[in-house]
Amino acid sequence: MIFSIVGLASGQEVLHGLAWSLVFPGDEQGWAECLDVAIDPNGYGFVAGRFDGKLGATAQALVSEGGADLFIARLSPYGQCQWIEAFGGPWDEILGGIGVDPNGNLYLTGAFRSRIDVDPGPSMATRTASGLADGLVCKVRPDGRVGWAATIGGAEAQVAVGDIAVDDTGLYITGLFSGRVDFDPGPGLDVRSPRGYISTFVSRWDLDGRYVWTQVIGGTLYTKASSICLTRQSGLYVGGTYNCPADFDPGPGVDYRPFHGDWDVFVTRLDRDGRYVWTGNLSGAGYDILCGLAAGPGDQVLVAGAFSLLVDLDPTEGEDYRFSDHQCVGAGFIGNWPGDGGYNWTYTDPDPSLQSAAVAAVMDHDGLTYALFEQVQAGASKAARSSLILTTIDPMGRRLGSVRWDSVVEATVMEDEPLFWPGQWAVALGTNGDLLIAGRFSGAVDLDPGQQARVVCSKGATDGVVLCLQRRGIE
Repeated sequence: MIFSIVGLASGQEVLHGLAWSLVFPGDEQGWAECLDVAIDPNGYGFVAGRFDGKLGATAQALVSEGGADLFIARLSPYGQCQWIEAFGGPWDEILGGIGVDPNGNLYLTGAFRSRIDVDPGPSMATRTASGLADGLVCKVRPDGRVGWAATIGGAEAQVAVGDIAVDDTGLYITGLFSGRVDFDPGPGLDVRSPRGYISTFVSRWDLDGRYVWTQVIGGTLYTKASSICLTRQSGLYVGGTYNCPADFDPGPGVDYRPFHGDWDVFVTRLDRDGRYVWTGNLSGAGYDILCGLAAGPGDQVLVAGAFSLLVDLDPTEGEDYRFSDHQCVGAGFIGNWPGDGGYNWTYTDPDPSLQSAAVAAVMDHDGLTYALFEQVQAGASKAARSSLILTTIDPMGRRLGSVRWDSVVEATVMEDEPLFWPGQWAVALGTNGDLLIAGRFSGAVDLDPGQQARVVCSKGATDGVVLCLQRRGIE
């Protein structure tokens, strides 16, 4: 199957096709989900996720130790799983994100309680949490062996490493914490306290796990970072949500931003030495959430998320108001912001009958944006199923076309009200233009969005899946 996206330029089409799909099956008593994906410079993919019960349908299936465990896998450019490993402990582990360096090493972040075995082989390499929950960072070599593993924590503290960005200058992590935490994973000390109940941290380490610096931003209540990205030039962006007036300048200066709704979105730019540059915020009347950031050419940053009711999607003194009828997670949006703190454009889901969120996005070197939206019919019941839409957007913010996977997974709909909450999806772009999409599905689903059919049935409550969409050229 080949689908076309019309409108790149007069008479031109961007051609993609579903090259392959790979399922990570759970079992009848459990579930599995793919949560993040990355591609190394040689075209090899890495996927990370969580599972409870068994993962895989063979005698060599992985088995979770306690609650939900983490898994990572390396994929060939043709979709073969070269190896798969698990990390686990007696409680549920949380996956933050993954990144790869120029040499094909994988870095994984997350959080754990009590203890975790960070050696995926037959040996044990146990790390014990120093507080209520510790943050975890691991380096995994291309052959699946762990290079090193480090933890961040403090007595009576909680730490979750939410995301990671990697290049040849080092690795940059962000997340949230409460209590007094030592952010130096080595023999040194760099103890910080949150500015409120829960604050955001941003840290830089070198590729060998040595500590460089940490910055803290936050307000009196919750300031929760969930995404970080690096641009090809010097941009370092961290983003998340907050529900209180907060100071986003981690240095001696002050940059307080108000909040107006239930949750507001922030995007903060730092330089590679941790110095403050600027913050943009989206502050509306209801729930405004950030699902992800992605770097574009130059120092552009893509801001993916959802808003409800009325919100100004221009982070500057200008105005770009959009409206959704829905109280919680109303309409998905993709914003494009330049590196100087200005505003380029925002694309929003055009169908008002749907509740949606832009769950992930990437931008190629031509300035084309590939955005993933999860959608559910407005007012859906608890039995509703959500669909996945891949939309291509030109450098001016105009929709070029979309393809969709219908009825992919049972939607997360709240018990007390018909409120939809998006799941976690991920998309990565290879140097050859291939797109990898990672997520989950349940029941019987056609993984090919075109004329052909590739129907699979989940073995667990949900199964993890990776899709490869291959760029076939521009005509």
